[in-house]
Amino acid sequence: MITRSVLCLMFVYSLSVNAGEPVTVLTNDWPPYINSENEEAGRAAKMLEVVSAYAGISVDWHYIPYADAQSLLALQEYTVSFPYLYTEARAKKFYYSDALYNTRIKVYFNRRFYQQSSFDDTLNNVKLGRVTGYSYGEYIDTLIENARAFETEMGALKALLNNEIDVLPMTEAVMQQLLKQYFPEQEKLVAAIEQPALNAEHGLHVIASKTPEGLALINRINEAISTRMQLQGDYIQPAPASVEKIDEVLLTTSEGYPAILGRALSGSNTQRQCDAEVVATEMANYYTLPLGTHAIVLQWSSTILHPSHTDRIYKNMMEESLLLILNGPHVGKELCVKNMHINIK
Repeated sequence: MITRSVLCLMFVYSLSVNAGEPVTVLTNDWPPYINSENEEAGRAAKMLEVVSAYAGISVDWHYIPYADAQSLLALQEYTVSFPYLYTEARAKKFYYSDALYNTRIKVYFNRRFYQQSSFDDTLNNVKLGRVTGYSYGEYIDTLIENARAFETEMGALKALLNNEIDVLPMTEAVMQQLLKQYFPEQEKLVAAIEQPALNAEHGLHVIASKTPEGLALINRINEAISTRMQLQGDYIQPAPASVEKIDEVLLTTSEGYPAILGRALSGSNTQRQCDAEVVATEMANYYTLPLGTHAIVLQWSSTILHPSHTDRIYKNMMEESLLLILNGPHVGKELCVKNMHINIK
């Protein structure tokens, strides 16, 4: 009789001699981590493909809802699925790999209907939403056991925008992707609840059926992760979810000031702040900036950043903000320009 352990060894051996053998991995759309079929692989998908190359196997993606993927693994119809957060309940049903990628989970609300002060970290007395088959980490999962379930993130997000639910947990990058692609006009309305317990980083893992084949694949993936770490010298790091937005501005004249002047910071101003420097007019270097000059704001003046105790705006207009010039004869220079000339594009 062939024992279970022998079967496991036979499977490991078959993998070792069949380099590049395709392994079917159940997954589903989850951009930007898992892009749609026939599109370039998403961030997390690429990482699994890289790790699989170290393991000597290739990935054959098969798209199916995540809830069904877990059911099929439990039925042992398929062996592995990706990506998943770790939960103790799921770990009782499946083998888990080491983390391949990191992501941040936040809980979002609609600022059209609520304020930050409306919520605490218990989410009591609010209408909760979630996506079926998903985990959001142990703590958040305990809060949303009775939440309204949606089949997709898009359906859940639409419910949040329509005020059908009050809050919705989602990975930060996925929320940003959906809002930018489908609801850019409402991007500023969706905000994360500022509670540390509702804002945590989690690893993304491969899960496998509790079979000899599943265990062998998980061991192989973990060995590949370890090998890559040793050769690369560091752990697999995710790309930033987004690039911080910048304020691009257009410079225009103002009444009584037909020319736009930019003042260069002195060499002693190491803090690169316009309003912190005592200006000696006879020693300052001023550049004339043509109409239509474009720039990026490096540092807004204090009167722009902070509230004023008076409604007299002359000082606000005359203070300078630090700009990086993008075009024209002074492109590349960092210059202090009066706020009255600065128009956000």
